[in-house]
Amino acid sequence: MTKRIFSFLYVYPIISREERYMIDRARSIAISSGKGGTGKTTLTANLGIALSNEGHDVTILDGDLAMANLGIIMGVDNPPVNFLDVLKENAEAEDALYEDYGVKVVPTGFRFEEVHETLSDIDSNRVENVIEELLRQTEFLLIDVPAGMTDTTIISIAAAREMIPITNPNYSSLVDTYKTVKLANVVDTWTRGLVVNRVGRSSDLERGEIEDFFWPVSKFGSHHFGNS
Repeated sequence: MTKRIFSFLYVYPIISREERYMIDRARSIAISSGKGGTGKTTLTANLGIALSNEGHDVTILDGDLAMANLGIIMGVDNPPVNFLDVLKENAEAEDALYEDYGVKVVPTGFRFEEVHETLSDIDSNRVENVIEELLRQTEFLLIDVPAGMTDTTIISIAAAREMIPITNPNYSSLVDTYKTVKLANVVDTWTRGLVVNRVGRSSDLERGEIEDFFWPVSKFGSHHFGNS
């Protein structure tokens, strides 16, 4: 899966000097699932580390404002400044950057008393500005998208240029992931393939059934499917 991502590096038009060039050549990829518990956050962390090990500059952003745990996986516990502070304009994006495993991390944090206030006042333009700011200083920006179909889910997918959905081989997971792919099509975010996690003898569905299920809505062919 990682090699496929490397092989599709697009260079967007340059409209200014070095900073604009960095933004335009950087890749923003939303990692989504629709249903919780598919392995989305783990995939985001592992993909970020794998890209970093290949020599790429990688930043991963926890877009799950209500149930954040990417920071825990990446070893960033109780950060003094996090993504909530940036969204509330109490800090700049670079103030919420931490590094572990060779990857830059923007965690959301665990101050639950602030989540409701932030969610109710969330500004999609502010999110887009933060994404652009992060793209100035990285090569790959991976966004861990919250499960479900909340405002933050929609904003996270719309803010990225590309999306990699992850599903489990059962109908309930497949249906929810299908919805995120349809959403990505609507907001013009390119779905780059599909990761099927937890594949084994107990799988409800075979690969061919999953491909047939997704084909009508997808923008990718069967050769873009990957198992893990």
